[in-house]
Amino acid sequence: MKNNKTGMDTRSIALSAVFSALSIMLTMINITIPFPLLPYLKFDFSEIPVTMAFFLIGPQYALLSTVIYWIVLTIRAGDILGPAMKGAAVAAMIIGLWISSKMTNGSKAKNIKSLVSTGLIIGIVLRVIVMSVFNYAVFTVIAPFWLDYAAGLVAALGLPTTSTAQTILWVLLMTGLYNLLHTALSMIPSVFVTEATIARVPNLASNAWITQYRNNKQNQSGFKK
Repeated sequence: MKNNKTGMDTRSIALSAVFSALSIMLTMINITIPFPLLPYLKFDFSEIPVTMAFFLIGPQYALLSTVIYWIVLTIRAGDILGPAMKGAAVAAMIIGLWISSKMTNGSKAKNIKSLVSTGLIIGIVLRVIVMSVFNYAVFTVIAPFWLDYAAGLVAALGLPTTSTAQTILWVLLMTGLYNLLHTALSMIPSVFVTEATIARVPNLASNAWITQYRNNKQNQSGFKK
């Protein structure tokens, strides 16, 4: 059933919650890979279900799934900062994919490859910018004590940290590299898992957002309501 005021339907909302739950489950399993340059940053697989939500039920519901994921993370962690940064990073990536879907909508090469390749680039740019601003705010305003810890890690790499500005620059550069890699880690596997899911569940294929995108339907985006 669709809510005419919001353009949302209950089935897709329910699926948004399911993808959020999968992301939370992967978070609880806690399979992570530390980023060698800044070990407090960790790669994880919890963003994949939310990214899959984009391809299966559309941008609007993927963002809804991200919000649910962020709220549950906040409640579970009892902390605001960490979940907020995670939520912002994922939202930036999803918005990058959404912009890509708009840009490639009229393209002759209208396929998942063009969508993902363009979305990967835009998602990386948006995520790096958003998280650079967020991290700068953390180091200078929200929790400046984190900068001392980060400075120690930068110094351990043999990099110069003679000033606060220099330390922040090094940390932001390394954080940017981390977000670049994490965007690829989240987006690329989600495409393969989505394709495999559609192939094994034919009934899902006809209703999947990515199928509508391929068929050039005008209502492909959840924002276009």
